[in-house]
Amino acid sequence: MIKGVNRPAIFYDLVGLAHAGVVNIGRESDSTIRLDCPEVPFLLSRKHAKISVQPEGGLVLRDLNSTNGTYVARDGEFLRRLRPDEYWELRRGDLIGFGGPETIVARSETPDVTVANPFLFRYTPLDDDLDSANNSSAEPQALVTLGAQARSRKFCEIERGQPEDMDCEVASTSSLDKECKKPKTVMTAKDIAALLANHLTLSSLQRRTSSIWQARLRS
Repeated sequence: MIKGVNRPAIFYDLVGLAHAGVVNIGRESDSTIRLDCPEVPFLLSRKHAKISVQPEGGLVLRDLNSTNGTYVARDGEFLRRLRPDEYWELRRGDLIGFGGPETIVARSETPDVTVANPFLFRYTPLDDDLDSANNSSAEPQALVTLGAQARSRKFCEIERGQPEDMDCEVASTSSLDKECKKPKTVMTAKDIAALLANHLTLSSLQRRTSSIWQARLRS
């Protein structure tokens, strides 16, 4: 697939467009990929270039002795013009400039003006786009899986005897979280017996005091 560098909305599936293993590029109306622009008329020749699909699946670009040439670049190099007898096997990230390099001269009635080449493309194997789509659709599922694993670890920690208030956030200021952080008081049987004894002693004293006051009032 080739995608426009200066016009990202323009792209062509080379393998899908190939007829008998060939993609013809030019200004002619019956070209597989017809490229023409009013701003730079006649930039491309009628039969400008062609891309051939190889038996092993590779793509080879060749200029058809066009007037303004076909330019290629790889790995950050400057675009250079293909020779008419040169075959260029496309690789991921290759730049292709039909009719010129990055910039061209737009000829008109006014003085010549330099503009960006409207037919500058970058080659990207179609498999790369499919892999990107699959990876993006798998991200939500991956997040769900990570969340489930985190919850599973949390439950395992609780079962191993970790404090049950471990879900309380340290930075939280709500009253419920504060109550959650308070140390829990555990009463033993001895503590309960002592409370009962104190309660019985107080009840006995209250009864004796009440009897004394009643006797005094009767006298």
